[in-house]
Order: sequence, then structure tokens, then C-alpha cells
Amino acid sequence: MLSESDFLDLLSSFEFHPDVIFEEGVTSIWLPELAVWGRGDTFASAKDDLLDEVDQLLAVFQDDERLRNAPNIVAQRPWIYRLMATGETERLDAQDEGVPQRSRRDRAIPLRAHPARPAACR
Repeated sequence: MLSESDFLDLLSSFEFHPDVIFEEGVTSIWLPELAVWGRGDTFASAKDDLLDEVDQLLAVFQDDERLRNAPNIVAQRPWIYRLMATGETERLDAQDEGVPQRSRRDRAIPLRAHPARPAACR
């Protein structure tokens, strides 16, 4: 049996590495660990779109056993479990410290704007 603390420690090594692509009039954010995109007119709208996609993936993942066992999803499960597990403890810590709550996905996926770079540099 694995304790919750040990489980969270194991998941901590599964980090997210989003790629932000600024193109004329459009910002895209690729999250390779989950193979999902977010797009929008601004970084903020692309981030919101990506986080909505992540929420949809989590909802379907929780409800559909076939999806959880699909070959393309099996490799993504550690990151999905990290999104599902991380945050419960952090949310409680945030409440205790009076820090405004953010969703699990906002804490687990490090989405920060960085200077624009040509799409050819991807």
C-alpha cells in the first residue's frame, strides 16, 4: 500500500513543459505531456482555452474507463494523475494561509508568458 504522501512524491517528477508560440494575431500553447492545445488572440485567452481543454480531458478521463486504458492515454496517465491529485493538499494549505485559491491545473501546469519568438524556432 502506498501512502498519499509517497504517491504525491512519485508524481512530482512528472512536470509539465508547455510550449508557447506567438504568431501574428494568435497565441498557441502546446502541452506535450497531454497532447492538447490552447489557442487565443492573447496569451491569457490561449491559457484559458488550454485549461478548458485540460478540464475536459480530466472529466472524460474520470468517467470513461475505456479512455483511461486507451494506448495513447496510458502514457499520459502520470501527468493526469498529478493534475487530479495535486492541489487537494495545496488547496487546504492555501486556505490555512489565507492565500487565494487557484484551481489544481493552474498550480500544476507552469503557464507563464515569455518573450515572443518566431514560430520557426519551435
